[in-house]
Amino acid sequence: AYEMLRSLVGSEMCIRDRSIPHPLGWGGRPQFDLMSRMVKNFNSFRLLRSISGILDSVTLYPVSLAEIDRISFTRLNRKFEPFIRICRIFLSHSTLTLQASDVETFSLLIPMETLFEEFIAKVIKEDPDYFFGPQTSVSTQQYIGKLASSEDGSGVFNLQPDIVIKRGPDVAIIDTKYKLLDDEKRKYGVSQADMYQMYAYVTKKDAISSMLLYPDTELKEQRTFYYNLENEGKRSVPLYITSIKLSYDLTNEKEWSEFRKDLRNVLTKFFPNLNLLGFTKLN
Repeated sequence: AYEMLRSLVGSEMCIRDRSIPHPLGWGGRPQFDLMSRMVKNFNSFRLLRSISGILDSVTLYPVSLAEIDRISFTRLNRKFEPFIRICRIFLSHSTLTLQASDVETFSLLIPMETLFEEFIAKVIKEDPDYFFGPQTSVSTQQYIGKLASSEDGSGVFNLQPDIVIKRGPDVAIIDTKYKLLDDEKRKYGVSQADMYQMYAYVTKKDAISSMLLYPDTELKEQRTFYYNLENEGKRSVPLYITSIKLSYDLTNEKEWSEFRKDLRNVLTKFFPNLNLLGFTKLN
């Protein structure tokens, strides 16, 4: 963000407009100054002070939400919009949520797919007994091998699912996807690449069950596909397409408990009766 701001402010348009009020300047500089007084991380403090230095020539005065909302973004200043949106969140004392949205407001500054993946993985890994019952191990970002090999026999293309659940000899795979699903579409908008990726995980680990887990997008019902495998006897491995509600206030103890319960309910559908023996032998 800092490098982009430096580039933007150093652009010809900004130099030409340096002497007049500019949305990034009067809308952003006060918030950057306030943030720098509140952050505890030194690197964040240093970057915020650097940003304030870039905007040093801008007159500093208080700005209201109404003034922020009156900013009109055009082709010439559209590049500043993500920064102004972040400043508005700070000014309104709002917080970011993990809930998926059509508006990619934060994609420039926050890798939401990584955040969602790591959050879900950490919650599950911290208390596997709660979600899957006793004697269950959970690993995250586990390297499980290579997809293929090259001419010289060396492996190529790492296979690394988000979450691997193991109980006894049984293995199940969960991959998180921070994308919007559409239950009006035949495949819910699940990409072919994701289907192939999960197939590779399932066959490599000889998994008995698999899931693609998305942020809550108000799906009317869970969707299930099946991988029909024929190695060592025919069997059908389910791939569950489901979502988890993320609009809880996770700083509130009661809502945190509700979120965990909701996640467990989702995973209970994945593993009926907390049992990983969820595959179906084909006759």
